[in-house]
Amino acid sequence: MIEHGYLYMQKWNHFTRTPDPRGFLSEQQCRGRWDEHQADQIDWFTVVPAEPSVGSFVRRDDGGFAIDPASAVPSWTMEVTPRGGIAVDGTAFQVFVWDEDNRNVTIGTYSNRWGGRLFLSEVIYKIFPDPDDFRPKERALANKPLFSNRLHLSPNGDGQLTRIDHFKQTKDLEQFHGVDVEPNWADTPEFGDWESLSKKVLEGNPLV
Repeated sequence: MIEHGYLYMQKWNHFTRTPDPRGFLSEQQCRGRWDEHQADQIDWFTVVPAEPSVGSFVRRDDGGFAIDPASAVPSWTMEVTPRGGIAVDGTAFQVFVWDEDNRNVTIGTYSNRWGGRLFLSEVIYKIFPDPDDFRPKERALANKPLFSNRLHLSPNGDGQLTRIDHFKQTKDLEQFHGVDVEPNWADTPEFGDWESLSKKVLEGNPLV
């Protein structure tokens, strides 16, 4: 199930903290999709690091999964699209960062439209309330973000930052020009070198 430090699956279901109903994929299956050798006509797949809290999955006799629901929260997951969809001119990636309360705090999108190099073109940051500020029966309210910051950047350094106040339902837009975007560039990783992209998103962006 765990191959070279990662779990492979079609999609991570963060509500159940398990793969989606189609379950795990093998590394070989995902390599086939990466290299266009797949037979199922599905290109994309999801990578989850086999961290201690995530690597405790056990497949039950009925085909389901047994996990520790209190701790099975990966620090990040990554959807890999070798072709089609957002992979317009080469492999594209979306990195999802999760906090200890199983909330998606960051999404980073790597587009590939510029001569084979990846560019971190969109980053979304979400700010959530502290769960301890709510009574136990109201803890679910802490899963709704207070604010979202959505950063869009182009390779020429132009872009915009949208700050959203979900409580007031307001949006503030700030335009950028001539920003240093060198840190946003990345080479397309070899299959299995997933940490190289997730690390950039985990480090954050100084513009937000």
